[in-house]
Amino acid sequence: MTDAPVVPRTTGPDADGFTHIFFEGPGFNAQYGEVLCRAESDTMARVRIAVGPKQANPINTLHGGFLLAFLDQALFAATVTMGRVTYAGSVTLSLSSQFVAGGRIDRPVDCLVEVAGETRQLLFLHGTIEQGDHLVMTFQANVRKLTPREG
Repeated sequence: MTDAPVVPRTTGPDADGFTHIFFEGPGFNAQYGEVLCRAESDTMARVRIAVGPKQANPINTLHGGFLLAFLDQALFAATVTMGRVTYAGSVTLSLSSQFVAGGRIDRPVDCLVEVAGETRQLLFLHGTIEQGDHLVMTFQANVRKLTPREG
């Protein structure tokens, strides 16, 4: 397994406990650039990403495909941040999402991921995607932890 380049954020508006992960290389994850992560508790983490016109749909709100892809990425960033899995140490088994309102392209997006349950091999997650007090999505997900030989 590879380790993500995780670095504590020491300056700027997100210096309050966030670390940042840079996804680089030729794979799909490189589309995200910098993703910020912070454990809110033993069972919840916040994952933040900056957005802009590149993530917009034709009506100038956040594209649903972008939000779903970010959500899948946030599941892993959050569970790594909470120490539940190692980097590249899990796969999504199921993901159910509900769009509540359009997202704005001029505000960072936060995904709050909460562990609802855990077994030796599974994580049961749920949470929201928000922009400040504006609720954009809700979700539930099941993630399988990989053993070292599977990763």
